[in-house]
Amino acid sequence: MRSSLFYISLLLMLFSCDSYAPYPVLADEDALLKLVSVIGGSDSTVVYVSKEYMITHDHRLSDESALNSSLRFIVNGENIEYKAKKDISDLYVIHHQFRAGDRVEVFCSAPGLPDVTAVTVIPEVPSDLIKDFSYTVEDGILKGGLVVNSSKAADLHLSADLGITEIIHIYKDDVYASSRTYWRSQPFSVNGSGEWVFDYQLPKDYVVIDDEGKVIRETTEIQISFNLDIISEELYFARLHQQSSSMSPSSYTNVKGGLGYVGAFNRVVIGTFKSDAQ
Repeated sequence: MRSSLFYISLLLMLFSCDSYAPYPVLADEDALLKLVSVIGGSDSTVVYVSKEYMITHDHRLSDESALNSSLRFIVNGENIEYKAKKDISDLYVIHHQFRAGDRVEVFCSAPGLPDVTAVTVIPEVPSDLIKDFSYTVEDGILKGGLVVNSSKAADLHLSADLGITEIIHIYKDDVYASSRTYWRSQPFSVNGSGEWVFDYQLPKDYVVIDDEGKVIRETTEIQISFNLDIISEELYFARLHQQSSSMSPSSYTNVKGGLGYVGAFNRVVIGTFKSDAQ
């Protein structure tokens, strides 16, 4: 019963959302352009463009013809240049430094398919949004908490995570051999009092003896950013629907005349942490 209520509530939210663009009425053999783009957090943005049939169709997996789309990417009324890579699916890379309040419009067309458009706005960051933030290191565990101003956050969609870079240095008999780098994110969780919390186990040295009898030692250098994202309505609903209905990720769209989503977020780096190789 609770599961049914959740999906009913989700559908109500999706259909009441101003960003939701109803699907055009199509025959089974007709296709739509699909746009996917997440704007913000970086000066490099990618717009993915593909052709997709309705979810009841076989998706025409044998169709390998070039999409040959064209794109207009507009920020506050100004056309922004991009680099394009075109094939069966096309992608466009835009280098632009976005600011809070920027209105982004994306227009796309391709031969034989309906034209599509989508609009999103880079969210504003309210002043005094962050009420408190702190962290400590205890027994090799990085712990912390974030409190946001509830009155400022009431109408916002927020997400917080650790942006983790692990640089692993490898030594053979204490002689440097190589390094490798990993990037990942770890979301904060919310405790019973409404505080965003996290804990992260700092890695330790790893030592083994290889087949040649050499001592292989791995040490890890850690760089972490504590991020708070203010998420646009379009991106929020797209992610919400993907989490609840992963088998049909195209069922939500703010792309008029097509499928997919174009959303935005504004990232606030609350603080950083860095440790030398452990």
